[in-house]
Amino acid sequence: MSATVSNLAPSQSAVVLRASGLRKSFGGQTVLDGVDVELRRGEVVLLEGENGSGKTTLLNILTGNLEADSGTIRYSANSHATDFHFPRSWLQNFNLFNRFSPDTIARQGFGRTWQDVRLFDSLSLRDNIAVGQQDQRGENPLFALFGFGNRFMAGNSLVAGDIIEDEPKKRKLAPSCSRDSANPRTTEPSGNSDHSKSTYAPNGSRPGITSSPDKMLAQLGLEGREHSSGDMISLGQSKRVAIARAIAAGAKVLFLDEPLAGLDRNGIDEVLGMLSKLVAEHELTIVIIEHVFNQTHLHDLVTTRWQLANGKIAISEPKQSSQITRDSKTAEQSNWFQLLSNVAEEIITERLPRGAKLTRFRIDKRYVPKPALEIKKLVIRRGKRTVIGLDEVGRETGFNLRINDGEIAILEAPNGWGKSSLVQVVLGLTQADSGCVNQRRMPVSFQPRFLKQLHRIDCNTFGVLSDPSLFSTFRVNENYRVANLIPRGSLASNKRVCDLSGGQRKMLALDIAIHFEPTPHVLILDEPFNALDESTSIEIMHRILQFTNSMATFIMVPTSYIGMEENDS
Repeated sequence: MSATVSNLAPSQSAVVLRASGLRKSFGGQTVLDGVDVELRRGEVVLLEGENGSGKTTLLNILTGNLEADSGTIRYSANSHATDFHFPRSWLQNFNLFNRFSPDTIARQGFGRTWQDVRLFDSLSLRDNIAVGQQDQRGENPLFALFGFGNRFMAGNSLVAGDIIEDEPKKRKLAPSCSRDSANPRTTEPSGNSDHSKSTYAPNGSRPGITSSPDKMLAQLGLEGREHSSGDMISLGQSKRVAIARAIAAGAKVLFLDEPLAGLDRNGIDEVLGMLSKLVAEHELTIVIIEHVFNQTHLHDLVTTRWQLANGKIAISEPKQSSQITRDSKTAEQSNWFQLLSNVAEEIITERLPRGAKLTRFRIDKRYVPKPALEIKKLVIRRGKRTVIGLDEVGRETGFNLRINDGEIAILEAPNGWGKSSLVQVVLGLTQADSGCVNQRRMPVSFQPRFLKQLHRIDCNTFGVLSDPSLFSTFRVNENYRVANLIPRGSLASNKRVCDLSGGQRKMLALDIAIHFEPTPHVLILDEPFNALDESTSIEIMHRILQFTNSMATFIMVPTSYIGMEENDS
């Protein structure tokens, strides 16, 4: 164990954040009602709660992305504590040196990752991590215009690291944990910058947390992918890069919104191994929101549980291993996959190349199976790398798959297998390098992505991607009306989509897709149950089953979600 490790338990360590009396309402609905929380150095918190309970809202407030209606937050991860009192006056918001904003909170040593991963598509993975380095000008307009203040703002950070280069410094992008600043569309830094020759020279009191981007990528199982652009990797790989970028920014406290979603078992082990090392050796403090199916993986890491319900936080010790085992078995016996197994009249399992498996559920055998979706000799490349179309020994033989009308097909595949690339091609959003995709014997043609929201092709194929596209500034009922649907259920409200939780946004996108008229022949769902709790996942599957006779459903999930090993027998 590193010599820097404190012998104190988290409950005895220094407080790095204290929030008192936080309240937040949206449209008259109270989400947070007097929340009091305290974080200590080296503590690992699991934030639990039902969909829409306010978990993401709380994280948004604590990371400076949203102001509370009332309450107080003290940030004390650095040597000097900073207090923010709400509501803030208009004059306080003009204080450029103490604004309540994401970049200000980031410089206090607080990092953040999001449910919807926000990498810079045009930058390499190496640059996506390097862009989060310390000593940046941030979002302060005075610093951006007049070029001063870098040292002043970076001096309090844990690793206010400078990049020491063999050539003069290049202009760097500003890091921030804000939603807008992580927009993938940005200007790429000069191609002359050579990050491979860069070393980080930390000035903080705990050296070693921030290492070179290449080393961080290797630790996360992405060695050799340094030059891959942000849009050329899978969702699970993107999540790992996002965590590495937050750490490279010198965070002492990390807020992670579903960091394990989209990862296979190896990916989960790699991320948890990295987080465990950071906690053990550098007393990193972590707050995690995670899907109920992945919470069992966090048992050895979590030290405290925050249960958010009815706007209040209840704090408790982590569950005992025996209790977690009982909970996981209960979930396994009652999940949406078990529901399909119970109602299907026939289950057909096919092994696919490179560790993937296709399970087809025929709900009603009275119907003569006719092909709804056919994929023949498909090859998809990302740069020089073939992501779809390789056989078990690495030969480019092409990928084949068939799903019939009235079937629900579940594709389980490891992280990095190419599920997201396959979805893009099947929906006609990108072109394959060779092979064909037929929908009811008609070829699916490529269409430009612009002007598409809930990606649809000729009313025959409808898809919801892992990061669902909705009109974020529209209200919920307006999104329904755009799709010519009547607002329904608990989501039929005047709340703006940008104010919904991740689970609520996913629920809205799925509900629109399932009830879209005319009913599509093929419904494609990419990791649809991420951010949804168990009861909501089962509700969604019940809705899909109502339309089984009129369409085929193709669902893609990582192997860790169902557990390939448990379903092989």
